[in-house]
Amino acid sequence: MRPGDIALAASSAFVGRGIQYVTRSRYNHVRLVVDTDGGVIEANPDGADRGHVHSGDVVVSPPLTDEQRARIPALAEALLGTPYGFLDVAALGLASLGFDVPSVRRRIIRPDRLFCSQLADLVLTQAGYQPFADGRTPQAVSPGDFADLAFREGWPVIQHP
Repeated sequence: MRPGDIALAASSAFVGRGIQYVTRSRYNHVRLVVDTDGGVIEANPDGADRGHVHSGDVVVSPPLTDEQRARIPALAEALLGTPYGFLDVAALGLASLGFDVPSVRRRIIRPDRLFCSQLADLVLTQAGYQPFADGRTPQAVSPGDFADLAFREGWPVIQHP
């Protein structure tokens, strides 16, 4: 694992299933790898926090340069403490259904409220890699969107033991 890799997680817990349903995703959580030991920064409702890749996570490796990977830890650490709430997840769900209205768009692009996949998308973009160059609203990305992109583009995949 290297900084900038993405750990995808699926949970059968009630909240995890709810996130999968609302965001129409196979996965309900993304962790952004920030070091070679599997350390991550991940979004949580109470604020982004440090953690680690979990057993069973699927780790995908975007095509980042060494320079971009070197920038990831500091960019991610700058977002520690950034929270999100149910309305933020609901806005992502509405966007995935095609609701492109100003109020939904404003909620999605807020850098002070970041769902896990939004945090990863923002950090990768700030590092100079644009994962989603398909014209979508910035940060309108779910955990499943990262999985779909990674598998479609053939990013290297590691099943964490």
